[in-house]
Amino acid sequence: MVPDVKQYLEGLRKTMSEVILPHVQSDAFAGEQAGLIIASLNLLIEVHDKQYPYEYLEHDEYKRLLRGLLPVVKTATPPAEVAAILTDIRTQCDESDAVVAKGLPSYTFLQTSTRGMKTLLTLLLEALASAGQLEVLATCRRHLAPLIDRQVAREMSWTRKTGFDPEAGQLPAIDDILFGPNGRHLLTMKEEI
Repeated sequence: MVPDVKQYLEGLRKTMSEVILPHVQSDAFAGEQAGLIIASLNLLIEVHDKQYPYEYLEHDEYKRLLRGLLPVVKTATPPAEVAAILTDIRTQCDESDAVVAKGLPSYTFLQTSTRGMKTLLTLLLEALASAGQLEVLATCRRHLAPLIDRQVAREMSWTRKTGFDPEAGQLPAIDDILFGPNGRHLLTMKEEI
């Protein structure tokens, strides 16, 4: 059997913890750096196989948010700048749908597409503010708030093994955030999100 990534990372952590760290304790800086490497390995051991589901979920959430904002903004008779951004949002979401419909998209596609959607969301909110469409902007922010809460929860859970957060032990594991009850990926539970 070939060791998997987790086994390699665990082996590196064990070597750092049991062999290297004891020999560098006399040098405070080297000991601190070894401790940071061990914390990074702890993080990687927990999350290395969750990167794709994490990105897939975030991609799906942003796409659903943007699609949900289209009718909200459209009802306000948006100025030309906002209308152009809405067209770009539709195009981005449609392109994403086409790629996803063909099967599992690549991680690079998900990451690039998600960044594009975040950029479009920022442009939309800025354009609404510039156009003085404050009621529509407030409605968009209300739709955005739950997504931000979920994203912050994922990010806090993702980094809990680094040792930097004193309350990290109270945070749920990233598995619990991404896969929820009974190991089901949250994308299969859209109505519950």
